Amino acid sequence: MGLPFELAYSMTKATMDIFTKTLAWDRAIAERHITVNAVRPSLVDTDMAAYLVHVPERFEWAASQAAVRAAAGPADMAGVVAFLASADARFVTGHVLDATGGTGLGPTGL
Repeated sequence: MGLPFELAYSMTKATMDIFTKTLAWDRAIAERHITVNAVRPSLVDTDMAAYLVHVPERFEWAASQAAVRAAAGPADMAGVVAFLASADARFVTGHVLDATGGTGLGPTGL
């Protein structure tokens, strides 16, 4: 989703989506049975989100915008990546997986 006043950031995210799909389609990669996927997270409790994490009211509000009513932690994202890297996901390629906890599914502020 595009973010107001964050044009470069939003464009970079969109570029990575297309990059993922294009790289997955590349014959030299696909013929070697290499899958290419990406993870698109929303709020993750990391240094990048420090501007929210260190202000409890903001963090709680942002976390409440997800359908699961929580922010992800690094371990949550690691689990998603581990799945994509596993044999269980061998037929998943060119996919950008939303790991957002449902952020953006309903009438929220994000």
